[in-house]
Amino acid sequence: MPVPGVDSELHLGAFVTVDYELRITERCLTRDLGLVADTSFERALDRPIVTAFRAKRAANPGDGETVGPRAGDRTLYKLRGGGRHRGATLFDSVERVVWLCASGFHTSGEPDDAYRLFAVLIESKAIEPTSDDYRRLGRERARRYRDLVRPHSDALIRLAADRPGLAVAGLIGRELPARLTASIDGDLLDLAVAFPTMFDKPRLHLALAALAADPEPAWEVIGELAGAPLTDEVGFRLYGNPLPR
Repeated sequence: MPVPGVDSELHLGAFVTVDYELRITERCLTRDLGLVADTSFERALDRPIVTAFRAKRAANPGDGETVGPRAGDRTLYKLRGGGRHRGATLFDSVERVVWLCASGFHTSGEPDDAYRLFAVLIESKAIEPTSDDYRRLGRERARRYRDLVRPHSDALIRLAADRPGLAVAGLIGRELPARLTASIDGDLLDLAVAFPTMFDKPRLHLALAALAADPEPAWEVIGELAGAPLTDEVGFRLYGNPLPR
C-alpha cells in the first residue's frame, strides 16, 4: 500500500513526487495537446507524451540529449514518448518543478516536425513556463494541504488498522509528519497519533479533525506511542472511530 504523503501522487495540475513535481505549461496544454488551460494532470494522461513524461521524469528530472543548446538551469531536454511522440522538458531546481514545455511528432525533417516546432518556440522565447504557469503553481500548492489532509488521514488509518498496535507513519497533506497506532474495539477503532511539537497549530487541528472523522473532535493528550515515550512530539488519543472500509 502506498505511504500517504510520501509516495508519488496526482494533485490538480501536478504529479507530485518526493523531491519535486511534474507540471505542463498552459501553452503546451492548449496548443500542443489540444486541452483546456486548467486540465488536470490525471486528465492529460490520455496523451501518450504525458504518460511518458510521468514515467521518465518522475525517475529523473532531466539529462541526456538537449533541445537546443545547453543553457545551464534553463536547459531543455528531449523526451521520447511512444512512436513518434516527442517533448521538451525543463527542470526548475529552485521551485522544484519539471515542466513539459512542448510536444509534437517527429516527422524526419518535414515542416511540422516536433524539433522544428521546438526551435521556433525557443527562438521566440515562448517555450518556457510563463508567469501564469507559476501563478497556477502557487495557487495549487497553497490548497494542497487542505485537499490532501483527508485522503492521507484515511490512508493512515487503513494502514494502522491492518497492523493493530504497531506504529505506521506518513506525511499528512505532504507536510505534517504523523505516526499512528490503532486498536480494535468491536466495530470501532481507538487511535493514537503523534505529531512534531513544532508545527502550525491550525493545520495540526485540521489533521486531528480528519483523523477523527469529526470537524470538532474530542481528544486526550498522551505521552507515549506504541509503548515508547514521545520526544519532540505531541500525542493524542481519539476514541470510537469507525472501522475503515
